[in-house]
Amino acid sequence: MNAKDIKLKKLVKILLITAAVSLGLLGIVVPVFNIPGYFRGEQLAFGVISGKTFDVNMSKTFAIDGLSTVEADMYFSDILVETNKNDKISLSYTGSFVGGEMIDEPYLLISESRDELQIKSAFRSGLNTGNSTLILKLSIPENKLKDLKLGTSSGNITVSGSPSENLFLDASSGKISLDGFRGMQLSTDSSSGDHEIFNIEVDTLDMSSTSGDVTVHSGTLVQSRIKASSGDISLEKISSADLKIDLTSGRAKLEKYSGNLNFSSSSGSLTASFESVDNEVRANSTSGDITLFFDSDAGFILDAETSSGDMEIDFPVTMEGNFDKDNVQGSVADGRGRVSIDTSSGDITINKK
Repeated sequence: MNAKDIKLKKLVKILLITAAVSLGLLGIVVPVFNIPGYFRGEQLAFGVISGKTFDVNMSKTFAIDGLSTVEADMYFSDILVETNKNDKISLSYTGSFVGGEMIDEPYLLISESRDELQIKSAFRSGLNTGNSTLILKLSIPENKLKDLKLGTSSGNITVSGSPSENLFLDASSGKISLDGFRGMQLSTDSSSGDHEIFNIEVDTLDMSSTSGDVTVHSGTLVQSRIKASSGDISLEKISSADLKIDLTSGRAKLEKYSGNLNFSSSSGSLTASFESVDNEVRANSTSGDITLFFDSDAGFILDAETSSGDMEIDFPVTMEGNFDKDNVQGSVADGRGRVSIDTSSGDITINKK
């Protein structure tokens, strides 16, 4: 599934939900839109209907042989993934939900091709507008899949271990939790929900968050990008060859960080403590402060400039050119690293740890 398809599916979901809620308020009941080709595959009906309450309890197993990709696309449901040591994928779907006025029997779509397994949740008509405790649980053999793609609307995603080489997570109005993943690529996207990531080792990290906080504790990375809007970023014990952070309206805090850093923010601040400064640090901020901490014996080439902000540097600087309190250029100690900072309406502080 490419990025355009994911965005299109999100737009369809939003339009369907908006239409359903609007018509429901007017007392109009309509069937669900039937989009030819949108849902295909084996339809597994489930649920014991009691009034407007649906109780769900189903399970199924699949052989891992020949599969390279598993994709799950869920509505109003949490997704929980764990790894196992056997050669089968186990699926269970349990819980209950209380539907609104526009609800009918739900069902699960499962489509299995030569190398791909697709799992989708749907409703025969209407939309679920009530409380849900639905959980899709997947037990997947460790490090056997190439790609695992998980998406949910109004639900959380939790993954433990390394179920695949590449992992793609997409949560709308839900939280993403990940612990112990080791692979080539990790891509996450959440809106109105937090990220909590622990103990990862990946070559490529791509994280995007809107209206939610991002926390990453302990990770070894190569190429990394974190983009957050209206949320804070907290990184601890992270090593990355190159880390790029784009932040809008939030605070970024890095503790015990090692590697190159490229930070850019609008109405956002940065506080970062470095284990070493052998590489390059670039920080640019509009309406936000930049505060950096280095070891007392750190050496780097410094280029710091602020507009409408104060500057404080707790290191002796060998100046280049004429003194300017708003633009400091020079070297600290042996100058083996490079630090470039530019702020507009923000303070610059460089302190010893």
